[in-house]
Amino acid sequence: MAVDSQRRNSPSSFWNLNGMSKEILLSFILFFCVGFAMGQHKFYGRVVEANTMEPIPYATIFLTNTTYGVAANLDGEFELEIPSGNYEVIARLLGYEPITFAINTSNLAPNGYRIELIPVEKDLELVEVEEERDPIWYRNLARFKQHFIGLSENAEKTTILNEQVLLMDSETDPDVLQVKAKDMIQIQNENLGYQIEYLLSQFTLNTKEGKILYGGNPLFISDSTATGSQQKRWEKNRKEAYYGSIQHLMQSLYYDKSEEEGYEFRLIREIPNPERPTDEEIALAKELLKTESDKDKRDSLITNLIMKEPLSPTVRQLINQPLEPENFVSRDSLGRVFLQIEDFLQVTYTREKESKNFTGSAYVSQRGAQVSIIDQITETLEIYVNGSYSDTFGLMFEGYMAWEKVADLMPLDYLPEEVSWKDQ
Repeated sequence: MAVDSQRRNSPSSFWNLNGMSKEILLSFILFFCVGFAMGQHKFYGRVVEANTMEPIPYATIFLTNTTYGVAANLDGEFELEIPSGNYEVIARLLGYEPITFAINTSNLAPNGYRIELIPVEKDLELVEVEEERDPIWYRNLARFKQHFIGLSENAEKTTILNEQVLLMDSETDPDVLQVKAKDMIQIQNENLGYQIEYLLSQFTLNTKEGKILYGGNPLFISDSTATGSQQKRWEKNRKEAYYGSIQHLMQSLYYDKSEEEGYEFRLIREIPNPERPTDEEIALAKELLKTESDKDKRDSLITNLIMKEPLSPTVRQLINQPLEPENFVSRDSLGRVFLQIEDFLQVTYTREKESKNFTGSAYVSQRGAQVSIIDQITETLEIYVNGSYSDTFGLMFEGYMAWEKVADLMPLDYLPEEVSWKDQ
């Protein structure tokens, strides 16, 4: 199963109040590369209507995939204290096109930012009678939650609070479920103690190809009113969600601590399928079949050659010898870390067993280590300190890491206290 996503924002704009030129923003994001470091910085500005320059009150401004967010006041003004680093900012309000832009705390505009939002023209195709929901809608909802929220123990305790904002289409193509959202999806994760406001950019479930493509921008809101025992339970669950995650893997590679963190790596090569004849052999067999009259020879051509055409031209071969990280991780003179995976990389996390929901077995003895496969799409990928990477869609995941969905996401600014690089 592959997980991927792509989106293109509508052309909203922002201005640096220092007088920088106007920029048109076209971007895509699921896990934006945010580099965290020590220090706090003031990110502030004002949200206005693009045509009239009138202030827009109560717009939400947040750093995607983190717990950092704020609502503008009645005059459209906002202010947010943020750690050092690079961030993707989302500004949005119902009735306006959301805007996405990047900031770096090393060169924040000293006079702040003016964020211009463009009103949304009503799309008649998205009009839905909320009182009338047929059985197909509920079946699609169940499929969406299974492949978006997930099937893990955390998913069992995760609820979409505003299902009515979902617009689902399974009729245009019977093999494809497309889902849009009229507003931020409100997600309550009881096991991890977060409410997630998720700006869905795309969700496509293609059952024929066995692919799920989804992406968006989440803001994590932690419940600060919980009791001490609840906080302890959440912290335990958050650690379990973090360890063995993509974020944990990438951070362990960044700090060169993957072995001591419990990861094992093996190369998977893609080789010609020995069970499948070559295209040339199949083509020749088809030509011979046109003139061959002998029944046994015809049967042989069909059985041994032509019928094998649908087989995959290639198969994967696991090289069972452990692979050291230096074979696919490089570092330059500036200390930057890059991922360069040839073919496929098998990743085994040895310190946690697979979920009983993943294997269907409640017995720990019948569950193995968590095994995933990574396919690097982009030739060279930079890894950042917080576990994100330069091209959001540069990696495709299969296996355990692809099985874990939104219910198992952790904000990029989360780190367990005991992790060895906590204060680095």
